[in-house]
Amino acid sequence: MASALEFIFAFFSVGIFVGAFLLFIKKYRKLGLRLLLASTVVSFGVFSVQEYQKNQHAQQLGFLSGDDWQAAVEAGIENPQDWAVVRTEREAELTARRNQKRLEEACGDDHSVMAYVMSQRGVRANLRSPATVDFPTINSISVHANGDCTYSVNAYVDAQNGFGALVRTNYSATMRRNRDTETWSLLELNM
Repeated sequence: MASALEFIFAFFSVGIFVGAFLLFIKKYRKLGLRLLLASTVVSFGVFSVQEYQKNQHAQQLGFLSGDDWQAAVEAGIENPQDWAVVRTEREAELTARRNQKRLEEACGDDHSVMAYVMSQRGVRANLRSPATVDFPTINSISVHANGDCTYSVNAYVDAQNGFGALVRTNYSATMRRNRDTETWSLLELNM
């Protein structure tokens, strides 16, 4: 039965190409359109039947679907129980990779500039004359993404002290980005 379906599918697949070709010949345009439409419908129907039969056979063997069975065959595994273990491991690995990628996107180096900017709030709050501060450009400082949505900022600030003299103060700050609310918090500040 499967070989008959394969023959029918191949025959009507050729019909699709012939029908498409006939569309370009004015005299046979209507015939080409009918052939193209009929061949497409029959080919789709035959393909659907083949997929259904493949899924049924795979499920009788103990696999989830035809695609699941095909993946097991490609991996060289014939036993459905052995494949279930391998499939579970692969799915867990894929989920871990997706979560890591999501974490990197949410907490990667793209937020380093914002970590630096947000660290300036905490620094200002600890200075005697916060209105006189002058922070360097991002190129003059160091920001390191720690990988867990925390960032280590090492920078300096120029500000007036209590006597009005301009003083440079080095600082290090640990900032955390909340992925869900996209807010920042200062975990540690050393000045």
